[in-house]
Amino acid sequence: MRHVFAACLLAGSLLAQGEPERDRMWREDIDYVVAELSRTHPSLLSRVTQADFDRAAADLRNSISSKSDPQIIAGISRVLALARDGHTDVNLFQANTGFRVYPIRVEWFSDGLFVTQAATPYARAIGKRIVAIAGTPVETAYLALREFVSYENDPFARARSHNLLVSPEALQAAGVIPSPGPAEYEFEEFKLTIDVGGGSLLTPHPAQPLNPLNLRNAQLN
Repeated sequence: MRHVFAACLLAGSLLAQGEPERDRMWREDIDYVVAELSRTHPSLLSRVTQADFDRAAADLRNSISSKSDPQIIAGISRVLALARDGHTDVNLFQANTGFRVYPIRVEWFSDGLFVTQAATPYARAIGKRIVAIAGTPVETAYLALREFVSYENDPFARARSHNLLVSPEALQAAGVIPSPGPAEYEFEEFKLTIDVGGGSLLTPHPAQPLNPLNLRNAQLN
């Protein structure tokens, strides 16, 4: 199963009008994903038992009416992630999923999660380490979001978590924030409430082109 389900599971459901019809279409999508994954994946149960896989799918199916579309999509991603196969997943940030990102970019380093880019209103966060999101320690938030990542090792999961850590829909689906709105990011020196929007991203130290060796210190040549 190599990234094959995304278009199939989203095309009908996101356009459904009535609530009962919406629920029915999402349940059909979930049933289709589970059936096809079980039929085609060569090692689906190498990291998860059949009982746990079926239970996760059933729990999601039974909770459709209380979830938003992005929460359901995240739930499908969580079910697929049980395979722990880096090639079997849902791209949460493709078109029409409803997943957005705050105007900051983050990256894991050996000493924590740092902001590498930010829009002008949040520029003071560039180069700063994030210690908590909405009062949740950043490592705890990461572990909750990791459930949406089909990973084979932790470095891979951290690399795939960058957008999740700055997405209001992902953070809500993980239980880090109560609704997909602004979120408070806590740094070592200050806190910032960040919302979607805010303009283009700034980079801390734009790379400067280097002069060729033969043109450096020309006055000394």
